[in-house]
Amino acid sequence: MADNHDQHLTAGVTRREALKRIGIGAAGIAIAACGGSSNNNGVTPTNPPAGGPTTAAGAGGAATVAPTPLPPTPAVASIGKGSSKITFWHGLGGADGATLVGMLKEYSGQKDITVQSETYDWGLFYQKLPTSVVGKKPPDMAIMHEWAIPQFASQGLLMPSDELFFNSGLIKAEDFNPDVQAQITVDGVPQGVLFDNHGWGMYYNTDMVQKAGLDPAKVPANGDDWINWCLKLTTDDAGKHPDENGYNAKKTRVWGCHPSWLRPTLLSTMWQFGGGVFDPESNKSMLDSEASVAAVQYWHDLIYKHRVAPSPDSQLVPADLYGANQLALMWEGSWMLNFFKDRPKLEKVTKAASLPSLSGKDKAAWMSAHVLVVPMGVSEDRLAPAKELIVWLSNNGAKWAQSGQVPARTSVQNSGIIEQMWSVSQYAKQFQTIGKTEPPHIAITEIQAAYEPAFSAALTNTTPIKQALTDAGKLVQSVLDRG
Repeated sequence: MADNHDQHLTAGVTRREALKRIGIGAAGIAIAACGGSSNNNGVTPTNPPAGGPTTAAGAGGAATVAPTPLPPTPAVASIGKGSSKITFWHGLGGADGATLVGMLKEYSGQKDITVQSETYDWGLFYQKLPTSVVGKKPPDMAIMHEWAIPQFASQGLLMPSDELFFNSGLIKAEDFNPDVQAQITVDGVPQGVLFDNHGWGMYYNTDMVQKAGLDPAKVPANGDDWINWCLKLTTDDAGKHPDENGYNAKKTRVWGCHPSWLRPTLLSTMWQFGGGVFDPESNKSMLDSEASVAAVQYWHDLIYKHRVAPSPDSQLVPADLYGANQLALMWEGSWMLNFFKDRPKLEKVTKAASLPSLSGKDKAAWMSAHVLVVPMGVSEDRLAPAKELIVWLSNNGAKWAQSGQVPARTSVQNSGIIEQMWSVSQYAKQFQTIGKTEPPHIAITEIQAAYEPAFSAALTNTTPIKQALTDAGKLVQSVLDRG
């Protein structure tokens, strides 16, 4: 362990070698977005993934990806008036970003410090952070996702956090979920400090549910229940349902559900059906498995057979629909709490619930984690204030919970504080029981870039489901075979 630790600290690679090992291009990233309402292709208006897939039919009907232009500059906020400055990079620019800004204002008011908070599109963040380390101009601290840690740690881009925080007792490693802590531990060495658990669940409008003759206390438990609810909730402008004669699908007034951001929606569903992207034990792609195909087929049927959900290429944003009482059941992220706080009438009739098992068998819901990290190359004089802020943010998980995210500290989760927050308490229970993270891999961004366009192609009828997943599976397998 010591040798590996020293190797990480020295990061003895040349600029050319590091860039080659990073291997992250603008067209090859599909990044988890947190903090906004996801739209049809998994792109959040406030935090869109870089190269968020715009899928078109290529030669032979194969899905191709046209990356969207990346924003040229981040949103920079100078918080505080202190004589010293911390540069802090992250992608929290949506509903949860407002909570983070409030916390940084509180912290800077207590210290003689200025926090330069730079909010990036997550895709740009994951391109820019490696190049900043290679160019010897890294930020003093950053937030990234747990699934990206193995890739970045393998490239020598992060300072191990055991000596920075855990060995000294500044933060207790045992105060975190051991399974999630393991996700950010590489070769026995933790690479950051868990800040939260966040992920995918369900919000539903109890008023709309009751008016449809359904019981809001008995949400769907399986795929058949889900279809039945969505049929009763979906109406056209004449009040007809999709299973009634005369229903006008071109004039849908209320949608029962929405595929939302395709990555967490389809990953959750695949896991429920027994499928997935790849099996980390056998190192084999699972995308073209019978279970994975059945999971995508289920959502395809919701859109085109049952007509209770819009197509991903419809440009109908789920949060916009939900806010206008045009969507009854919304699969969305834990980061939406501030969205509801800004709409008290909507919040009053909204409840959060665990995702139903659409397979009727396994229960699973996509979850992730934000991680506070210190990039390699931060100078000694900047390291101390960065460590202080990271410790303060970690110690104030209850404040961060106001964003809707579940604090990473188990002591905070069990303190009773989050029980007062309707959505946070629900998500905490879900993550502890059925939450599932993406399998880690040192080339995870390439894997995501392979399967996300296939998800979009399959659900927009650009490519047949089996072909889209088989083609993507071959790309995933080629990454896995490289080791």
